[in-house]
Amino acid sequence: MKIFAIRYSGLGDVVMLLQTLKKLKNKYKDCHITLLTDKSNSSIMEISCGVIDEIIPFDRTVFKKKQYIKILIESLKLLTKIRKKYDLTIDFQSFGETDPATLIHTWNLKTSKLK
Repeated sequence: MKIFAIRYSGLGDVVMLLQTLKKLKNKYKDCHITLLTDKSNSSIMEISCGVIDEIIPFDRTVFKKKQYIKILIESLKLLTKIRKKYDLTIDFQSFGETDPATLIHTWNLKTSKLK
C-alpha cells in the first residue's frame, strides 16, 4: 500500500506526526509512506528511523507571497508527482492550503475501506 501523508507545518509538528506514521507502518507492514511537507522540513526523513520512505518538499513561500505564476508552477510540479500514485491520502493539516493537494491526488481514485 502506498500512503500519501500531508503535513506542511513546522518541523515540531512533523516530528509529532512520526508516532502516527509509525503506527501505520506497523499495521500495514509493506506500506510505503510519502510525506508532502514544506521544503524547510525535508530533513525529517533523516531522523524518522525509516518511518518516512519519501519526502516531497513543497515551496509554500510562493503562496504566502501571492506569487501567482510561481504558485501555478509549484502546483503543476506537485500534480505530476502525486497524480494516481497512491492508494491512500491522509491530510494531517486539513485546511485550505492543503485542499488542492488532496483534491489533485484523489481525482479518479477509487475509494476503498481500510482493513
